[in-house]
Amino acid sequence: MSRHISHSYLLLAVCQVVVLGGAGPISAATGVLLFDETTDTISVAGETPIGSAVTYEARIRFTDTYAGQGSLYNEWKFLDEDKQFNVGPAMLAGFNFRINWPNVQRVDYAFAMDQWHHIAFTYDGSAERLYIDGQLQAQRAASGTVASVASIAHVGAIYRDNQIRPSFLGFLDTFRISNVARYTGASFVPPTGDLSSDANTLILYNFDESPGATTIVDHSGNGHTGTLGAGFGAATMPTFISSGDLDYDGDVDVDDIDILRNNMGNLAYDLDGDGDTDADDLGHLVEDLVEWHRPGTGASGVGTEMGDFNLDGVIDTTDLAILAANFGTVLGGWSIGHVNTDSVIDTTDLAILATNFGFVASGEVPEPATLSLLAVGGLALLRRRKRDT
Repeated sequence: MSRHISHSYLLLAVCQVVVLGGAGPISAATGVLLFDETTDTISVAGETPIGSAVTYEARIRFTDTYAGQGSLYNEWKFLDEDKQFNVGPAMLAGFNFRINWPNVQRVDYAFAMDQWHHIAFTYDGSAERLYIDGQLQAQRAASGTVASVASIAHVGAIYRDNQIRPSFLGFLDTFRISNVARYTGASFVPPTGDLSSDANTLILYNFDESPGATTIVDHSGNGHTGTLGAGFGAATMPTFISSGDLDYDGDVDVDDIDILRNNMGNLAYDLDGDGDTDADDLGHLVEDLVEWHRPGTGASGVGTEMGDFNLDGVIDTTDLAILAANFGTVLGGWSIGHVNTDSVIDTTDLAILATNFGFVASGEVPEPATLSLLAVGGLALLRRRKRDT
């Protein structure tokens, strides 16, 4: 009896909610750049005088689609300066002109695909070292002052020696140059999240700009603004990746929703930056980042509501029918009616849909006839549940 009453109240809640309109999405920062062309580059303003100590470091990611060896950073002037930080899916290398010239320090290393890796090249006045994920990979004796003059500097591809030196291919999350050797031992705990600035930071890019931005803020405060796709004639722009594009395929869709739902508690998926991965992150992804498309109208946008299973920017009887058809399914995905982060499609998912029923991404309110259609669909679902129990 109590179960039947709770279903009745739930149906009433669904019917009451259709008078409510939907809120529009908010914009969100990105935080990741994709270098998918060998000519992708960021022209860096100004020079970085180093002296006898330096750390170049970044967080990078390779996938089966985007994995290529090339320049991550190069500051260069013919016969006067050459600061290199190079990476590929099977190597890491670094070089400071006049230190061990002309030999670039390199280590062969097979990076795991589809994972973020912290990489670093350091010099402390007595040794140069290469690190991957906090582990020392190569070390050699070194001494002297790193050459620094007015020159050109690029993240990614650079035009030098009368040709384009290609960019690495992959994803870049954060990049920092410091005038101190931040890592010197055999191992260290690699930093997580965006790298931070301090008195020793020369350049810091965290790529927090919104899609469409053409410049990168230097968070060091030293004014080394980066300009995308500039510096030489064939230069192209790397691509901003949305913070919600968890499979890095260029869009934010149902696949990304399911990836997040399957990674609750994993801090690598903390989209709202509050120190945990929970239902709030799922709400942020759906309401602020996911892309919706409305068939037959050409309408599309970013940000919908919990319960929009077909991602058309509307929560209506189509979504209710999807949930009804899969009611009781264990470990189902978003596209079949699983809204929350538990293991079964049940009345909790229906209640969430009820709360948001009538939402339209443009903020429109559905016609009154929608209420009758919803009631019919809801009653059918409740009769089915009653028969099953």
